[in-house]
Amino acid sequence: MKLIHDNRKNKKAWAFNIKTGEVKCEVEVHPDPNDVNNWIIPRGVTLSEPPKEKKGYVNIWDGKKWKATKS
Repeated sequence: MKLIHDNRKNKKAWAFNIKTGEVKCEVEVHPDPNDVNNWIIPRGVTLSEPPKEKKGYVNIWDGKKWKATKS
């Protein structure tokens, strides 16, 4: 197997609790060394940036988008 070497940098992503969907923190995902069109995105991580948190609300990932939900 030949590894692909390129100049892609890591991307910002956001981790969320897989049971509740609640945002946890910002993380980085890495380019797939075998496929220039792919990124290695673990379970419980999305490339979609959550909105700014509002007082009394938490951001919940529903599998497609973030939803501000009363805490």
